[in-house]
Amino acid sequence: MNIVILLSVITAAYLVNFHQSPSQFENIISATEGAKNILKRQGHISLIMPVKNDFVSMYVNYAMAPILLDEKNNSDTTLIIIPKDYPDSQTTQLVTRGLIIWQNKDQDLKYLIVAKR
Repeated sequence: MNIVILLSVITAAYLVNFHQSPSQFENIISATEGAKNILKRQGHISLIMPVKNDFVSMYVNYAMAPILLDEKNNSDTTLIIIPKDYPDSQTTQLVTRGLIIWQNKDQDLKYLIVAKR
């Protein structure tokens, strides 16, 4: 009986995440499409996400392929992903090291590509 309850809870949790994820996944793919057009195919850029979200990270890596995203910040170009309601003052701190060369947003997130000066 406990196994049935456990499996039901796991299945319900999976379905909730599954039904929420495709729309966010589609939003990320659509929002990052323009970024791929200005970057070198099979290039390498840094990724900064001040608010960590494993699903968003996974979706962005998929959407940006074959461009490699590196969270170690070793590249001269950086993709910054922040929530739409992220404070402007903190966004400015992230961008002060470079020049914004591309930006976009979707329902939940802002996307910025910053090149080092």
